[in-house]
Amino acid sequence: MPETLINPAKLHEELALSGLPIAGVSSDGRIDYTRPLSKAEQAKAQEVIDNHNPEQNILPTTDQMIIALWKKVMLDDSKDADSIAAAVKSIL
Repeated sequence: MPETLINPAKLHEELALSGLPIAGVSSDGRIDYTRPLSKAEQAKAQEVIDNHNPEQNILPTTDQMIIALWKKVMLDDSKDADSIAAAVKSIL
């Protein structure tokens, strides 16, 4: 099986969190920005790309956390909330 070089959703999130004007990351590795990057932004983007680990877990999204909390409180179903708590604990 070929090695995974990028995780598009994770790389997109990492670029966005670094403050870059990201439009999208495709599965073939193409990265689109909403505007041309300055030299400083290009350096920052390259740093994010160089440090990208496609296998490393990312934190759950806000939507995932809200739904898990709603299920726990309203449906007495803590399965998703417990899973998210374990994932966050393993990252921090």
